[in-house]
Amino acid sequence: MANAKAGSDDIQDPLDPEERQQRYASSLNAFKTLLSFQWVSPERISANQETCVKALVEHAIAKVPFYRERLDMLRGPDGIDLSRWLDVPLLSRTDVVNEKHALTAQEIPDRHGRTHVVRSSGTTGGRTEVLKTDLQGNVNACSQLRFWHEAGIDWSQNLGIIRAVDPTPEEAGSDDPEAYRWGPQWLPWSSRGSLGILSVLTPPDQQLDWIEARAPIYLNTMPSNLLTLAHHVRDTGRKVSGIAGALTGGDALSHDIRREVSRWLGIEAMDTLAAGECGRVASQCPGGGPGYHMETEANVVEVLKEDGTPCRPGETGLLTVTPLFSFAMPLIRYQFQDWVTVGEPCSCGRTSPVIADIIGRDSTLLRFRDGVRMRLELDSERIFQMIGPRRFQIVQTSPDRIEIRIAEMRSDHPADTGAMENYVKELAGRDIEIVSRLVPAIGTPSSGKFDRVWRSFP
Repeated sequence: MANAKAGSDDIQDPLDPEERQQRYASSLNAFKTLLSFQWVSPERISANQETCVKALVEHAIAKVPFYRERLDMLRGPDGIDLSRWLDVPLLSRTDVVNEKHALTAQEIPDRHGRTHVVRSSGTTGGRTEVLKTDLQGNVNACSQLRFWHEAGIDWSQNLGIIRAVDPTPEEAGSDDPEAYRWGPQWLPWSSRGSLGILSVLTPPDQQLDWIEARAPIYLNTMPSNLLTLAHHVRDTGRKVSGIAGALTGGDALSHDIRREVSRWLGIEAMDTLAAGECGRVASQCPGGGPGYHMETEANVVEVLKEDGTPCRPGETGLLTVTPLFSFAMPLIRYQFQDWVTVGEPCSCGRTSPVIADIIGRDSTLLRFRDGVRMRLELDSERIFQMIGPRRFQIVQTSPDRIEIRIAEMRSDHPADTGAMENYVKELAGRDIEIVSRLVPAIGTPSSGKFDRVWRSFP
């Protein structure tokens, strides 16, 4: 495989035109392979993953100081033995932050190409910096292109990325024509839509101005930002047109957000589960199924209970990922603080395992003294009836106390804080203390991930 660009993540050194064309041709072949691989048998998926995992483990033991003793239990008389895979210690974000140099490979096979650094937002801990290769980036890009292709994306439309990112290519002064385009680079650049990038911290009215100036356009942004735009339209009565669809990821896309975005923006969201450290983990079923298909060609995805045992369909656990091509910095059994529910095989016919529901980051779930974790299923319409167009956050400050923070504002709609407190108590289903507090304003973190519900204690 070779380098393919999907969006604006081409942060590598420039390639000469001839090498580019060779890489684009190779990427097309990889893309076609991925299109067909989504229909192969589960047995073939497992066999392919086993081959890739063994190669990654052999490389990690030989070339990565962090793993020389850590993976001892996988050494067998005839090579790597994966029968004790569940005994491999889980890798944490703290490990990645503190052991960056020990996790970096001393040597990388030539076929993996160049390396580059990918940084995460650090929402759930220290900001991480992970070293990736051309090959790993290309696998991720091709899987993304596959998802968009299967979802019926029109590459001739424009793409607007609204995230915690750098300025647009135009503002950055790029003289590379590819910097202004998105989609499969094996297609002529003139047949593909333009690419623009805007900070998610831009006020919503200015975001909508920017969107309309580039319509027709797909939006690549976080669900929480889409909700902000939808509610800005609701609160101002502004008419918005020309949004072809939304490509979301970065925080949880709840049923409430889906409803609000459909109602006020008139679009449907196509969602993915991804992380800067590992790339794409799972993608919403493009065939209309209710869940997310795991990206088995790029990752081994495990969903584990708190005791470390694998979850079965219908059970909820912590997301754990091993990127199969992370040879520059292997992340073997990297566990996120994200809860997901395992699903049954999908009715669409695609054979990759399914995540039925993305519950959310651990810090966005309520946790009570009996150890039960809970996601609050909010209803924006009902909340609007109680407090009007005010921004709010529901913060659990202890196992027995929840604080509802409501932004003060001039409004003809008075805030019925008592009704809001009763509503949250109803959702929680617990006899705990719930208080409300008016605050001057509620801002958005620099990561752009705005959580309407979060827990302030571990």
